[in-house]
Amino acid sequence: MSPPVPPQFAHIRRAFDPKFARVVAKLEILKLGGQRQNLEFKVIGGGKVLDMTLDVGSENSQFVRDYLRREGFAIAAEDLGDDFARKLYYSPRSGKVRVKRLPSTVNRIVFEREQSWKCGDD
Repeated sequence: MSPPVPPQFAHIRRAFDPKFARVVAKLEILKLGGQRQNLEFKVIGGGKVLDMTLDVGSENSQFVRDYLRREGFAIAAEDLGDDFARKLYYSPRSGKVRVKRLPSTVNRIVFEREQSWKCGDD
C-alpha cells in the first residue's frame, strides 16, 4: 500500500500512485524498443531526508524491491535508505551510475524550499 497523499498535493494524486508510475515507465521503455531481457535495474534513494514521522523513503524502497522481484527482475545495484539525500550521475551509454551522498545541511535547504513552495512564498 502506498503512503497517503498529503492534502496539499491532492490535485496531483496520480503522480503519487506507484502503479501509475511503474506502468508508464515500463510501457515507455518497451514502446521505444527496449527488450525485457536487456533491462537492468539500479535502485538508488529512499533516504529519510526530511524531519517527518512518516518514513516514505523506506516504504518506497521496499515497494520497488517487491515490485521488481514480482516482475522477475534482478537488482544489479542498490544504494537505499539512511538519512541523506543523493545526487546521481548516470551515463546511459555505459550504464554506469555514480552516487554522491549529500550532507544533511542540503536536506534542510531542500526542506525549507519545499515548505516555501507549499505555502506559496516566492
